[in-house]
Amino acid sequence: FALYQNVLTSSSQSCNPNHANKGRWVPLNACLARTKLGRDFNAMNYFGPTQCSTLNTTEQWAWPENKCGFHYHSRTEVQLKLQEKRIVFIGDSSVRKLYQSLCRFTGDLSAGGYEGTSTSHSDASTLIGSTSLEFKWAPLSVDITTKIKGMKASLSTEREGGPDIIIAGGGVWDKLHLSVTDEDQSSQEETIKILASELMSTKKMSGASVVWFIPPIINTVALNSDEKRAQISEGNVDEMRRMYAELGVPQSASFVLDGPQFTQDRVSDSFDGVHYPSPVYDAGSQIVLNALDQLWGGEDANAAITTRTYLPATSSLINPYLGLMMLCFVVIGLFYFDGYFGVGYLSQFFVKKISLSPSELYKDAFDHHPVSTAQEKPSKVEHEEVQEHKSSGSTGRSSSSLSRRR
Repeated sequence: FALYQNVLTSSSQSCNPNHANKGRWVPLNACLARTKLGRDFNAMNYFGPTQCSTLNTTEQWAWPENKCGFHYHSRTEVQLKLQEKRIVFIGDSSVRKLYQSLCRFTGDLSAGGYEGTSTSHSDASTLIGSTSLEFKWAPLSVDITTKIKGMKASLSTEREGGPDIIIAGGGVWDKLHLSVTDEDQSSQEETIKILASELMSTKKMSGASVVWFIPPIINTVALNSDEKRAQISEGNVDEMRRMYAELGVPQSASFVLDGPQFTQDRVSDSFDGVHYPSPVYDAGSQIVLNALDQLWGGEDANAAITTRTYLPATSSLINPYLGLMMLCFVVIGLFYFDGYFGVGYLSQFFVKKISLSPSELYKDAFDHHPVSTAQEKPSKVEHEEVQEHKSSGSTGRSSSSLSRRR
């Protein structure tokens, strides 16, 4: 009850969508009950009863201290939320991983399998129900700017209208290929400024929710070449993140997905220094979905909260008249000592000659006597025995009197 009231009270207030980034990875035992996971971690059990084992532990992104209703979105909830929506992803391979994660949440469980370099460095799209998801390969900031400009130009000619959500991100490839000389650095800064301007104008023109994905933390020791370890070490990529922030790219977006925030505790899981396992990108998708609850307005946010399996608020169960009625039943039960709240006494109104009060029935039951009824007339045999007994008693008394006289 307290958790549900907390959620409703907080959701009625203005929550900053960027608070969705303020979660943490929590270790979960696969055998924990679903109710405990939801109550303590706002999480969901990934394992069924047949898979449960005390040896199975996993980590899941959760919001244990959240007050804005952030929670794990199930596949059904995601499908309902993104129904008739068009989502466009623009960026490098990390953005592609995020695209594949959202594809899985909307129903395409095969998304994210092995594709090979030729396929991963190309555009992709899929239609799941009425939800359209598109990925546009744009590893460099100049590529992202070009893709956004092309999308803006097509808005006026497309019958279906523009996208509802735009998720863009980059910076790692810029550091790898475009930051060799000071001239490259200067040109890169101008490109980033144009990118920030294009993101802002696209947000105003199309009315779409624009999400900027900050590159995740680089696992420098896992990078597979000397060139990469020299150019895109975590220190160098962090410089690029600060440059994008100083030139206004995050400020131009509706929401900023903080890649370092949800990968800082999973750096060792990065198998090639840049990419992470699918569950890590699933956490990014969940962060975006919770931010959209806030971006799309209170009604949608409250609808997302009330679809969860929480009990109703305590105040909604209060009814003074029903409470008074229950007190009356209790008083009747106490004073009449009757488990049926006095109903047993009603029979006395219809049967006057027989005593059937519950108190007498209770006494007779514990005294092991039959229930007392109205006085019955003695039979003829019983009457004769009584008279004979009286006569013998009278005769005995007369004889004893006569003896005393003698």
